[in-house]
Amino acid sequence: MISALDFSKDIYKNVPDAFIAVHCEQGKSRSAGITLAILSQLAGKGKEEYIVLKLLKHDTNQQFCFNPLIIKIADSLLNNSSALEKNLEKYCPRFVTWRKYWKNKEV
Repeated sequence: MISALDFSKDIYKNVPDAFIAVHCEQGKSRSAGITLAILSQLAGKGKEEYIVLKLLKHDTNQQFCFNPLIIKIADSLLNNSSALEKNLEKYCPRFVTWRKYWKNKEV
């Protein structure tokens, strides 16, 4: 996660209009979480709600699942008082379901 955040920060510092593709094997959970973290970092603290809503607007097939561990790590690294997790809880029922699923798998 730190590498992804550092990489994106360096890219946009040197090439502000660059495009970054983020993917993982399935392309629904980790990539969505890392994308959300990168966008949140670029937007700055206090813009988490806007970023969550903006990203969800582009999820036209309603497939993003936002890996709960990635979101927890992102919130911690961005030092934003769990703002990403709180906004996902508010605007993305799939996130709540996905988080519950993984929590039950740990038991």
